[in-house]
Amino acid sequence: MPPADDASTPGSPTEPPTGEGRGTAARRRRWPWGVGAAAVLVLGGYGAAAALTADRVPSGTTVAGVPLGGLDRDEAEQRLAQDLLPRAEEPLAVDVLGTGAEVVPADAGLALDPRATADGLVGFSLDPRVLWAHVADRGEEVAPETTVDDDALAAAVEDLAGRVDAAPVEGDVVFDAEGYDVVAAVPGTALDREAAAAALEEAWPGVLDQAAPEALELPAEAPAPAVDAEAVDAFVASFAEPAVAGPLPVRVGTATAEVPVPAFAPALSAEPGEDGALAPVVDAEALRSALLEVEPDLDAEAQDASLELQDGRPVVVPAVVGRSVAADALGPAALEALAVPPGPERVAVVTSQEVQPERTTADVEALGVTEVIAEFSTPLRGSNAGRLQNVRTAARAVDETLLAPGEVFDLNEVLGRRTAAAGYAEATIISGGRYVESYGGGVSQISTTLYNGAFFAGLELLDHQPHSFYISRYPEGREATLDFNSIDMRFRNDTSTGVLIQMSAGSSSSGDVTVRFWGTDVSDVETSTSSRRNITQPESREIDDDDCIPSTAGEGFTVTVTRTVTRAGGVVHDDRDVVRYDPVPGITCV
Repeated sequence: MPPADDASTPGSPTEPPTGEGRGTAARRRRWPWGVGAAAVLVLGGYGAAAALTADRVPSGTTVAGVPLGGLDRDEAEQRLAQDLLPRAEEPLAVDVLGTGAEVVPADAGLALDPRATADGLVGFSLDPRVLWAHVADRGEEVAPETTVDDDALAAAVEDLAGRVDAAPVEGDVVFDAEGYDVVAAVPGTALDREAAAAALEEAWPGVLDQAAPEALELPAEAPAPAVDAEAVDAFVASFAEPAVAGPLPVRVGTATAEVPVPAFAPALSAEPGEDGALAPVVDAEALRSALLEVEPDLDAEAQDASLELQDGRPVVVPAVVGRSVAADALGPAALEALAVPPGPERVAVVTSQEVQPERTTADVEALGVTEVIAEFSTPLRGSNAGRLQNVRTAARAVDETLLAPGEVFDLNEVLGRRTAAAGYAEATIISGGRYVESYGGGVSQISTTLYNGAFFAGLELLDHQPHSFYISRYPEGREATLDFNSIDMRFRNDTSTGVLIQMSAGSSSSGDVTVRFWGTDVSDVETSTSSRRNITQPESREIDDDDCIPSTAGEGFTVTVTRTVTRAGGVVHDDRDVVRYDPVPGITCV
């Protein structure tokens, strides 16, 4: 009979194990729990190790050469700040196409961040590589964290460019009295601002751990000069060398002169063209002066026709046509000749030009200066040696002055400033209401004499001022003082003919100052002087002064002078001059 379904049969697969079989099964059931427990123990220890090392820099770590292994976060930051920050203040050597310079990283906005660098070196991690780094010295170098101020970096690069940028030196040839010198062509320097900023940012702070870092080469361009060495060499061969090899012969008409190298070479120069080639240039006026230094007779100034008094009569001195070596013709001829080596073919051929006088003989003859139209004299009595010297010097300056129709005579302009160098001595003048010594004392007599000559010649009186005191050698109301800075005497030749002024001064105090106006007598002059009025009496006083000059008292008064000038029956001038004289103080020197 078959066994029931729930019956147990010895030795069947469903029979519970006995003996050794039952123990093995039990152990198999405990194994997973054991493994799990061991894993927990291992992981717990690993985590504990990771936690213990989380705030420490891995062993052997360095930043820019600064050892930080085993330090905690704050210690690492402090060590970085102490060792690296001072280096950021040290200049960084740079090289721009061979030109050395320095850039201070801190000034260029390149900064270290010790806190961020330290933060990057510590922190919890279960990465076994990180944990292993804490226990095994692997000598790892870590780059420091940095910040960049773009504006400061750009400004620093621009400042650097200002120090290293240079325009190219153009090739040139410079002439002097000894010949010529060559200026070598040199490329310029142009820093690439953007690339240089990028190079500085990339290279720094990698140089901090270098004891003596090499200069950082920054990108730049080298602009080439427009005039290069080849152009200079070509100019030297074609012009400079032959130009100074010998003197410059110049032929003007039938005359020939040789200008030596030291005389003409400084007038030469080299001028660059658009194609970079050098062309010779000459200062034609300077060359002309050098030529005339060698041979002055090649040039002669034109001489205006004039009037001279010969045997007491005006005589026309004919004009003389001048000649001149034209600079604008000499320049090109000289450059052509100088390009030829010394020899028969080396000669600058130019023609002289006629120079016409401004006033021709016909012009002077047409002036109609044929007769005396006015004459006037004033006495030299009482003049000392200094005063006589001044009067004669001034008379010579005025003598033979020729006025064309419409021309103005200006006495201060004719005489110039009265100084010792101009031939004047110290003599008495009126200043501040008394007599004092000054250079040119006495020239007022020239002014007064000329004024009266123009007065009676019927000319237009433009400017004059009487003395403040009346001086007995002069006519009352018809006299004119003079001061270079403030008082002038001027008149105009308003006739249709010329006027020649003849003036002389006696050689002693017994002589006179005399002026004659020569021309064509076309004017009738009527004049009158009133009697004295408004008479005032002088004061007398004593002066204790080393510069004191005594004077005799004289009364003050007023007079009126009239003049009527007619020409061809018509009145051209109707003058009325009221002159007020101050009393002359009586001065006694004590």
